[in-house]
Amino acid sequence: MDALLLRHAGAPDVDDRALVSQIERLAESLAHARIGVHRALSTPTTYAYFESADADRSALERAARSLPAFSNGSLTVDRLERKLEPRAASAGEPAPFFYVVETEAAPGWDEEIARWYDDEHMPGLASVKGCVRAQRFVNRDSGPWSHACYDLVAAEVLSSPAWLAVRATGWSDRVRPQFRNTTRTMFRSVPTTAPSAR
Repeated sequence: MDALLLRHAGAPDVDDRALVSQIERLAESLAHARIGVHRALSTPTTYAYFESADADRSALERAARSLPAFSNGSLTVDRLERKLEPRAASAGEPAPFFYVVETEAAPGWDEEIARWYDDEHMPGLASVKGCVRAQRFVNRDSGPWSHACYDLVAAEVLSSPAWLAVRATGWSDRVRPQFRNTTRTMFRSVPTTAPSAR
């Protein structure tokens, strides 16, 4: 797998600095782990990504459950397989915002939705000024199946004319009604001292 995603729903009883410290301790057990830490703007949700060739999902989940930051609320750790990472228009710029779209596909639509993401949608969004990084993953565990994420210079990139134009295509109009159990979440990225995963 290319990354492990730790999802915690429930307000941690710690500030950003203490949260990052605890997540960095988790990463120390994974050889050469790169991490990304994000807190949702509108819900008490934290996503932490761990990129490591030696990542052990079960061990990471057990270790996370023992930390004060994750002692309340729900916690899952899922394996993510990277399917696409097109070059982004604003690669290398600071990205204080992180947008995630998670969805299942209606029966029989997973291949078409994957093709749409790979051939049109994600390359188009990556080409929008303000998009620092775009990635599509398949979630191999608790899901949802499709996990698309975007590092952004500002939350307002989502309402820019260029971003909206990519969303307003005939192909988009055909596949988007086939999304099921879709969650769209804007996060703020929390700086870490460890190498960044996203």
